[in-house]
Amino acid sequence: MTSQPVRIAVDIGGTFTDLQILDARTGTIVAWKTPTTPADPSEGLMTGVREAAARFGFALSDVGLLLHGTTIATNAVLERKLADGVLLTTAGFEDVLEITRHVRRDIYGLAPDPFPCLIARDRRLGVNERTRFDGSIET
Repeated sequence: MTSQPVRIAVDIGGTFTDLQILDARTGTIVAWKTPTTPADPSEGLMTGVREAAARFGFALSDVGLLLHGTTIATNAVLERKLADGVLLTTAGFEDVLEITRHVRRDIYGLAPDPFPCLIARDRRLGVNERTRFDGSIET
């Protein structure tokens, strides 16, 4: 796969950046944790890689694979820390986000749990066309 023996998997979370480091020569797996840098998550990632290299004795040039995952977007949705967005959808479907799937925690309750929509109603715009199953446009 690669001649560089070190493989790193990174998870950038809201608080910490976690690294799992595999030395393919020995089969050794080690873990490292460093604070996440919310203003620029790549800084925390690179700090973690440099710290791990110093701690576990490998050169950055030994890294042949870096796998990356993050929960930053998921956290932003859950914490509702999002930029104002606009939804363009087929005309007549602007309210689908509020209608949802009609799933309620208390199926016999008379009042559904309120779940505020991620995009305000006045920022959902209907477009007078739709894309058909074959990719053609229907107007």
